[in-house]
Amino acid sequence: MTLVLLFSFALTASAANSITNRLKGRLLLQVQKGGAIWYVNPTDSQKYQVTFANALSLFQSFALGITNADLVKIPADTNSIDPYLDTDNDGYPDKQELQNGYSPYIAGIGQGRFKTDNNLAKRLKGRLLLQVQQGGAIWYVDINGIRHNVRWNNLMDLFTRLALGITDKDLAEVGEDLLTYRNSGYGFEFKHPSTSNWVEDRTRSTTNELVFVGVNNIESKESIKVQDSQEKSLDGWRSVYESDYHIVSVASLTIGGEKAYKLTSTEFGQIFIIAVHNGYLYTITTTGGFNDSILSTFKFLD
Repeated sequence: MTLVLLFSFALTASAANSITNRLKGRLLLQVQKGGAIWYVNPTDSQKYQVTFANALSLFQSFALGITNADLVKIPADTNSIDPYLDTDNDGYPDKQELQNGYSPYIAGIGQGRFKTDNNLAKRLKGRLLLQVQQGGAIWYVDINGIRHNVRWNNLMDLFTRLALGITDKDLAEVGEDLLTYRNSGYGFEFKHPSTSNWVEDRTRSTTNELVFVGVNNIESKESIKVQDSQEKSLDGWRSVYESDYHIVSVASLTIGGEKAYKLTSTEFGQIFIIAVHNGYLYTITTTGGFNDSILSTFKFLD
């Protein structure tokens, strides 16, 4: 019998930690430490230092997948875009097309007229976005709802320009306390914000499925599922997900010391992270942006 363990929880911020609430989604410049850059991730209220060495793994973990059709609705800082980039190969640079109100992702002269969506931009303030239809381009939506193209040749200069200066004392207060969830039976643990308040939802649990929710959670936004994987390898499970869902991008990463895949789907913005360990498939799924403390602290127990 396939064993399934499902957890879901709320992504709520601590009202008591007012400085963290104010700074969620912001880039911070540690002015007393030589200009170190930090990102306050809005989905888990934790701070993460951004460097060239860890930027790729941070982007893979934190970025929310978005389609071209939705991305173009968010006002763009055209100065952050490579002036020679012509995504749709129609002879007009992306920067020029955006400045004139045309989508750079639809080929043809005068094609792709679009309107910005301030409500969408507001909802995505402070988020890192993965442009799933363009080979994984990364965008950052600033506190004013403007998106900036993040590239290797502008990464630190861009983030420094957008960052808010902060003292060591105030920086130390940013971030919520984390608790550890451990499941010895299925051999894993991870940390989560103390505001998650996990409890078992007995109305949804069955003999082969346990459901845990935050006391303020109504809809499941994120889950961890564990099931027997002995019939398939990690790549075999990757093929299953690619055939069952509209997967538009796949990235390799490491979870708990094991190779894993991050698969982004166009269906409701779902993201799946899959890993195989000791005969089990571990699947972390989200439809609302990861609580990234899970990804950075997930461990297998042997």
